[in-house]
Amino acid sequence: MTREYKLPLVLAGGLFVLVLLILAVLLAATYRNSLTALEQERAQLQSHSQSISDLVAETSLERLRHIIDVTVEDAVFTEAIGPGSQDTQKAFLGEIFYNQSQGEFDVLVLLTSGGEIVERYHTELSGFPVILQAVRASSSQLGNWFWAEEDAGPSERSRIMAFYKQAIINQISGRVEGYLVGGVFLSGNTGLAQMVNDRAQADLTVLMRGGQVLATSHGDGEVVPAADLVFEAGQVEKQVSGYRLIRSEILSERFPEAGFASVTAYNTESDRSLIRTFVISTLLGLGLALLLSLLALSALRALLLQPLGKVMDYARTVGRQSDAVAPPVTSIQEFNEFSRTLENVFAAFLESEKRFADFASVSSDLLWETDADHIYTYLSRDPQSSLSVETSDLLGRRRWELSAIDLEFSDWEHHKQALEERQPFRNFIFRISGAEGGWEYWSVSGRPVYDNDNRFVGYRGTSTNITSEIEAQKEAAQSLEKLRQAQKMEIVGQLTGGVAHDFNNLLAVVLGNLELVEEGMSHEDPNRKALSDAIRAVEKGAALTHQLLAYSRQQTLKPVVVRPGEIVHEMQSLLDRALGETVTVRSSLNDSWSVLIDPNELENALLNLAVNGRDAMPAGGELVIESFDITIDQDFAEAEGDMLPGDYVCVVVTDTGEGIPETVRDKVLEPFFTTKEVGKGSGLGLSMVYGFVKQSGGALNIYSEIGQGTSIQLYLPKVKDADETIPVPPGDVIRGRGELVLVVEDNTAVRRLIVSQLKSMGYATLECGDGVAALNALEREPVDILLSDVTLPKGISGVEIVTLAEDQYPDMPKLLMSGFSKEVLSGEVTLPEKIDILYKPFTKIRFSEALSRAIKVRQAG
Repeated sequence: MTREYKLPLVLAGGLFVLVLLILAVLLAATYRNSLTALEQERAQLQSHSQSISDLVAETSLERLRHIIDVTVEDAVFTEAIGPGSQDTQKAFLGEIFYNQSQGEFDVLVLLTSGGEIVERYHTELSGFPVILQAVRASSSQLGNWFWAEEDAGPSERSRIMAFYKQAIINQISGRVEGYLVGGVFLSGNTGLAQMVNDRAQADLTVLMRGGQVLATSHGDGEVVPAADLVFEAGQVEKQVSGYRLIRSEILSERFPEAGFASVTAYNTESDRSLIRTFVISTLLGLGLALLLSLLALSALRALLLQPLGKVMDYARTVGRQSDAVAPPVTSIQEFNEFSRTLENVFAAFLESEKRFADFASVSSDLLWETDADHIYTYLSRDPQSSLSVETSDLLGRRRWELSAIDLEFSDWEHHKQALEERQPFRNFIFRISGAEGGWEYWSVSGRPVYDNDNRFVGYRGTSTNITSEIEAQKEAAQSLEKLRQAQKMEIVGQLTGGVAHDFNNLLAVVLGNLELVEEGMSHEDPNRKALSDAIRAVEKGAALTHQLLAYSRQQTLKPVVVRPGEIVHEMQSLLDRALGETVTVRSSLNDSWSVLIDPNELENALLNLAVNGRDAMPAGGELVIESFDITIDQDFAEAEGDMLPGDYVCVVVTDTGEGIPETVRDKVLEPFFTTKEVGKGSGLGLSMVYGFVKQSGGALNIYSEIGQGTSIQLYLPKVKDADETIPVPPGDVIRGRGELVLVVEDNTAVRRLIVSQLKSMGYATLECGDGVAALNALEREPVDILLSDVTLPKGISGVEIVTLAEDQYPDMPKLLMSGFSKEVLSGEVTLPEKIDILYKPFTKIRFSEALSRAIKVRQAG
């Protein structure tokens, strides 16, 4: 019996050890991969918390900045600047403060230019003299952002506020009349902390400055003690009280010296669960190994030793030459079954090995190992990986020795230094050229490896293709830039629309009175030259307003059906004179389609482009103007981004100048942006052209190469089956025949000027300042012509007056005028049929022609 059990015990013990080894390898490999996954999760949590915290804080302050800037630029607020107007400003600011959305700002203070507080609105600012003194002192600071801290005593935490200041500029004198300061409490701002906590999906979020807690927001978990929230210098993560704490700097760009930070806490229950799971798995593995060994002992005795014993007995019987014993057939069957069992065991083992290899290969795009000299020695590549470099090209080389690597993209010197210092690294991003062109972006992480003698043997880590994430970030940045550009255009449009009406009224008064003075002045008068210069200055001011309206697409267009090529042809002599002898103008006009545009604005646009081309060729060159018909398909329209498929007439202005650098090419269409010297350009030329083309339903494209020149393409939509007409240039003043003109204008200075001009042109006049008085005058007086401003007080507009007059006096000539009418331009109000509108400021010639056209329309009717 002793010999019978020696072999089963040895085999059972060996099987027990083998199973233990297999289980140990599987558990170790799985545990290592799980730890790697946990480390990656921690790194993602850290990056996620930093981004979310900074973004939420910046968004809160950006909302404060936007409200202050919009308030300072508001027309009602700006017009109230000056002595005796503080009540208007206070009322306006009070409405802004008490109508704000919850949590936008806590303090609103109006300061004089010397720092004295005119008015303040706040939720709990009383009793904080230090903060109030900081607000007063902000008038002498250069920056817009500042912060202040008020020590509330040993029993309470200090009160900390972040402020944004904007100067209030007098639009007439240009002087700083005061400052508007808005503030947000950072201490006690649970709303901000809650927003960070919700977006970061954390269990706890604390806003801090140094070791002081400003605000706290937490979920259902326990509150972390304040002492655990303090981090050492340079430390960004630590574990306390069952939580992983991550510290993120916030508002560092706004307040670099303040040291504001957020601490987000995540429960570490998953780490403990992982350890418990592996302890239980290890115990179960030991039990399974012992059970398998006992079963193997019993099976080996029954399946191996008993058949062997029968074979031995048979051999002894045969040795005694006995013929009465038959060979044991069952022993051969049992050995066959034993062989099949061994085959199944080894097949299961190989399948387990293959499963482990599959897990290792798909856990990342690339698993790698390097030796002590940082040379790749092992690579495990996912078969589905998009790595464009062959594995054979990587083995035996260092990471930065590949020819496809862009060594200028990343900080390779710092990466090499970290490797030499044997530091672990995470998410080092580099890029390589792809097999089909373009760039591939990869993120690599690794940690040093040491042998049993604690000798450094190399690095081990993973590589992941993050090209799609990088491209998505670029697309998001481009979308954000387009959104910012759209918002910028909207703000410029609102500002322009708000001031254009009053500014044009002022210019109309100045221009009209200057013309009246010029008419009564002899040609020999020495002041005539100065008067002419003043008139030209007023016209330039009107042109500036026109350019701003053009950029914001709110200018008044008078479109007619024309062929662009004919306009270019008629401008040939003008361009020759304007560009000088050093520039050769050549044209190639091959368009046959018509477009619906304002021909005067097209001429201005072409002249602007031609002058820009001349300035780009200081030593002379060639300017080519082309026009041709083109059909835009869907693919081309999508590539351009802001075009629709269809038929267009393309007008191209090309110079052979210096070209536009790529760094400024995206900015040339912005208003007031110019690369010319001070005094050589306003920066509105290209932006005006862009606004005109977009308002006309077209598109603009710029192509430029340094040293080769610039080509600007205007795409104007085709009009089908329309007659082509070009307006006739203005002539002399057309005089009246004593007709009685009812002038309806609320601005006294403008009304007085218009009456003077009408009388000088031979008309009689009747004046009214609002719509009610105008309607009464129409019933009472024999009016021959109705002339009304569009925007009037007392609830009745000029359009309503004309509409009512059309019903009662259909044969009476009627004419509207306006400095700027948003309702008419936007289509909210429709002008009555055959009623023209005259836009201020206007010359006497334009005024007389408009009156003459209104009279002729009624006579023809």
